[in-house]
Amino acid sequence: AKKNSPKWLSVFNGLWRIAGEGIIIKRLHFEPSNLTLLVGGDSVTELDIINFKNRLSQDNRFENIVLPLSQIVRAGSRVGFQMSVKMRS
Repeated sequence: AKKNSPKWLSVFNGLWRIAGEGIIIKRLHFEPSNLTLLVGGDSVTELDIINFKNRLSQDNRFENIVLPLSQIVRAGSRVGFQMSVKMRS
């Protein structure tokens, strides 16, 4: 597992860079058996979340990005989301 850690670290850092200032990632779960990330967080607008998903889709480190509309939920002045993202092997 240690020999793969630098690759994963690069991917995790890339995820934060792609999120940018508009997205706050609050939860990140990595399932190494299938290289899937479960990402939860929030933003000010739904559009920020959709744009984050679109930026992930354009990055060649990620595939199978799933953001169900039911997982985009307004809570007060913020909008929460949960999505799954698969790392390309």
